[in-house]
Amino acid sequence: MNSSLSRLSGLYSHLPNRSFSPYWQARAPQVLRWLELHPEDVVLEVGCGHGLWTSFIAPRVRATYACDIDVPAIRGAALWQSPREPYQPRACVGFVQASGTDLPFADTAFSKVLGVDVLEHIPDHCAMMGEIARVLKPDGRIVMTTLLRNRPAYIRKITFLDHVREYGTEDFQELFREVGLQIAQTFYFYYMPTTVARELNMLVGQSRIGKVVGVDLVMGPAWRLVCDIERLYRRGRPGGIGVVATKGEQTQHLKPDAASEGTRMSAPQPVRNATG
Repeated sequence: MNSSLSRLSGLYSHLPNRSFSPYWQARAPQVLRWLELHPEDVVLEVGCGHGLWTSFIAPRVRATYACDIDVPAIRGAALWQSPREPYQPRACVGFVQASGTDLPFADTAFSKVLGVDVLEHIPDHCAMMGEIARVLKPDGRIVMTTLLRNRPAYIRKITFLDHVREYGTEDFQELFREVGLQIAQTFYFYYMPTTVARELNMLVGQSRIGKVVGVDLVMGPAWRLVCDIERLYRRGRPGGIGVVATKGEQTQHLKPDAASEGTRMSAPQPVRNATG
């Protein structure tokens, strides 16, 4: 009975957060395509939030680490369940409360790194990129996304007070080049269809109707249809950008100081719900 209730709860979380979410549907096809997950990958998600991406990745790779500076978010991520991607029993996941500018992992620990809409929240974004380059293996791959500074709005522009900065295409790409990463691909998302769907979804969520339990599931199929249309018909300027980059054999990173080096994990370990 408990298993059935847990699965039902996971289904309710899965539908609005994945299947019916403009946020997920606008990015996910390209993010997951370019991440190129393999069963032997060891993956780090920086700024994991409540675990939406980690819960998808974890069952598909050898090990996953998810870190965020927000302790409540990390605790929530450890509990997040989806009917298709439960963390257990197959998945090997570690959750760590840590800053992206001081990652507690050894050099070259990860084959893949993901950061979805994270850099715009980080005051010292250059330090974070340096840390990502440090923990990425040679020939490893990183996929990062952010919203564009000049993104269009069709109904009401969505602004984010917690963004330290926003980027154009060139300055976002330059962050990767500055730490020696080679850009393999640049992709875009949030064209007119999904931008309109996202703005409408936000307006509904802020209204009295949006407070009614189950409204997100009722409206969800409409958002999903719009997202499906965008895959065939991209119109207007994009509102978001993603960069895929790789690390060459000769990429250098800053040498960590001795004190911080002593606290870093020598390799990803098969732990679950780890915080600290």
